Amino acid sequence: FLGSTWVLAPVMIGTGVALAWLRRWPQLIAWVGAMVVSQALIGPMKTLYGRPRPPLPLVETTSFSFPSGHALATAAVVVALVGVWTSPGPIRKNLTLLAGVVAVLMALSRVYLRAHWLSDVLAGASMGAAVSLIAIVGVAQWRRTRTTPPT
Repeated sequence: FLGSTWVLAPVMIGTGVALAWLRRWPQLIAWVGAMVVSQALIGPMKTLYGRPRPPLPLVETTSFSFPSGHALATAAVVVALVGVWTSPGPIRKNLTLLAGVVAVLMALSRVYLRAHWLSDVLAGASMGAAVSLIAIVGVAQWRRTRTTPPT
């Protein structure tokens, strides 16, 4: 349930609204980019691979198995949350470790429920984290190149 649309969509929308309200435009750009790309990856990747799910799942499942949309979305959200709300330093480092634990627990819960194979959740979590990191680092790099005077 924690990796479902019912939980993640309000977090995605609420964070976007909060960043806009606070006028944190670079963070908002990174957040929206990470959320849009991560969500846009799920359906096409599942269709491309067309991998069947494990037999006898303990939860209701739809569509194909690879990659895990729950793991991808959860990893994207928790990694991006840390990236847009914290500055580099020890706090960000500790919260990044916590985000990793949350992503791993979500991924393993999907394997436990026999909704996904282990490779599905590892790929999903890796893709979600990568998309968020690329968005955050990309926006930070873009800001540096815009504000650095030419030599």
